[in-house]
Amino acid sequence: MRFRAIINDANVMKEFVNILTSFAKMDKDVILNVKSNKIVVFLCCEDLQVSPVCWCDIESTSYFSQYDMVGESTEHNEIYFSVKSLNIMQTFAGFKRATDYLKLKLSQKPFICCMIETEIVGETTNHKKNMLLPIKIIPQRQWENYLLPTNTTFDMSITCTDVAKIRRAIDGAKNLAPEIRICITSDGLLAFLIEQDEYTTSWQFSQLTAEVQTKDDEGNEISETSCSVNARRFAQALAQHNFQHCSVTFSIKIDRLFKIELEVGRNVILTCILPGIFQSDI
Repeated sequence: MRFRAIINDANVMKEFVNILTSFAKMDKDVILNVKSNKIVVFLCCEDLQVSPVCWCDIESTSYFSQYDMVGESTEHNEIYFSVKSLNIMQTFAGFKRATDYLKLKLSQKPFICCMIETEIVGETTNHKKNMLLPIKIIPQRQWENYLLPTNTTFDMSITCTDVAKIRRAIDGAKNLAPEIRICITSDGLLAFLIEQDEYTTSWQFSQLTAEVQTKDDEGNEISETSCSVNARRFAQALAQHNFQHCSVTFSIKIDRLFKIELEVGRNVILTCILPGIFQSDI
């Protein structure tokens, strides 16, 4: 196996590091799937039934000036490895300084790791910095445990361009109750509901763009759909990202699955799928 990639653009470096550290803030382990044309970064949360639960694709042509990889075999030309989130945060903690380039390289010396090489730009001279990020290679026999649920069909989707306003609503909701119900209508209404014994609290966003993907038993497009999810997990998916000039799309498979698609970089969409909480379980 071999993997080597280089980023030369400062803005691209910042986005790449932000993506990795954002994932690291959401769970204790981050998994990377290195393919011939992209890197898939994802999480598998043990306390959720959906696995993987969050992921994004980093296209090699969009982020890397040099990109070279050889997978486990000719038939399975991929590499899977996991990284401790704490190690990611510690390794990239100093990347606020001006950096000329960022090089990633798999290495087995002095242990199995991803070697991180950078060149820090100084006032008079530059100096190179090398760091070793410990990793754990995932064998091919376990790859089926990390297949992305990309073929799941949803009933309805809705898109909102004001992600910051959405986040403020969810931050408030998670402090009121452990579950939140999301409702979408075909005429462009998005509502978040906290249903308690004595009252219901709601946040509503209207005149949004909705898309219906499912028809009812009579062949007509459905007019609304809803799903209850863990409020803390919902808030966590939105909490770690820069919301300038980005949008978010929510999709629902009624009462079963809730999907979040959030812009986090150039041509990069963070996808999170949360399992629904049935009303009988609340």
